[in-house]
Amino acid sequence: MKKMLCRFLLPIWDVTGFKEDEMQSYSSEKLLVETRRGLVMLCTVFALMMLFQSGFYYLIQENISSIYTCMLLSVLAGHVALSSRSLTDLKSIHLLGMTILVVSGVAFILLAQQTGTFNNTLFVSITMLFMVIPMVPWGLREGLATTAIIYATFTLSTSTRIDHFDQSSLWILQFVMIGSAVISLLLVARNAGVRKLDLQSRFDLEQAHNQIMVLSNKDPLTGAWNRRYFAEQFATDIEQHLYEKKCHFFACLDIDDFKPLNDTYGHTFGDHVLQWLVQALKDQLGDESIVVRMGGDEFALFFASENPAALFEQVQENVRNLMRSFERNRSNKIGLSVGIVSIGADDAVNLDCWYRQADLAMYRAKDLKTETVSLNIQIVSTRVQESGNSRISEPVP
Repeated sequence: MKKMLCRFLLPIWDVTGFKEDEMQSYSSEKLLVETRRGLVMLCTVFALMMLFQSGFYYLIQENISSIYTCMLLSVLAGHVALSSRSLTDLKSIHLLGMTILVVSGVAFILLAQQTGTFNNTLFVSITMLFMVIPMVPWGLREGLATTAIIYATFTLSTSTRIDHFDQSSLWILQFVMIGSAVISLLLVARNAGVRKLDLQSRFDLEQAHNQIMVLSNKDPLTGAWNRRYFAEQFATDIEQHLYEKKCHFFACLDIDDFKPLNDTYGHTFGDHVLQWLVQALKDQLGDESIVVRMGGDEFALFFASENPAALFEQVQENVRNLMRSFERNRSNKIGLSVGIVSIGADDAVNLDCWYRQADLAMYRAKDLKTETVSLNIQIVSTRVQESGNSRISEPVP
């Protein structure tokens, strides 16, 4: 019985109570917006209800204190609604919602003590006080705490002045509060359960969508990004890096004489070479780099480095080591031609321009290829007046 009760209560007790940390963070972020919206709705409904009640008191010529109390509660509700927009903590929003309800309950008690009776309008107000609780998307824990505080406030306040009120009114008050609280808590529990299922479904759907997007933008052979990613997402992803105080570069890279290598040693070996190259690039360029396979043996790169020439020398050496360890009778000779565009910190993102410049620089580097040179690099600047190039040569062992 205890296990069944725990199994029933746990899903609805806390709306952000998920086992996975990623899901916990996701639900907190989504519920922050929903809870703020729910509190604004609660305050709006409550403020309109208090304005209507103050108008009703005025028509029936109720005492001036009742009119002023309802108007002040309406102003307070409006202030809470505005204040909730600046809160970024879920618990603070919950506490603010509890505060407006408890303060309103205390105000109704003071009105009843002043008049010495609970009239029908006060009973309706107390009922509405409980019934607006489910408008805020909190769990059963927060809903139970709110109803318990409101109930205790009314019960303790009336029990200390039991001779001040009619006994039948106090019993009716208890019946109204308990009935309203039970209905309110049932709605809170149901909403919490539905909301958690909705959050889990949305999270799973977004995760599946992200996985599909990643798969559609990934090259299945090498694991690098593909041309679709380059066209749709590449420019957006590099914008955030340009604000960092680092030397950034955009590069086009091509394997020299890749077709003869394929024809000589087979396409399987050629596929391995592409995989080894991407692995070496990721290892040397770092986690913040972007490696895109544009097609065949051509790659587009975005990375930060203080010495790109030395970096690509190490890339080439790593690929050679992997080739050498694959099979002893296979060649470990590989040539790379690289065209690099140096990007200034104040440069705007212009992917088409960068690609054209890097591609031209790569072909100029390829023209330098000789039998004794296996790594050719051309570096240019995005500023034409500062443009220049350099050649890095390394003999084939």
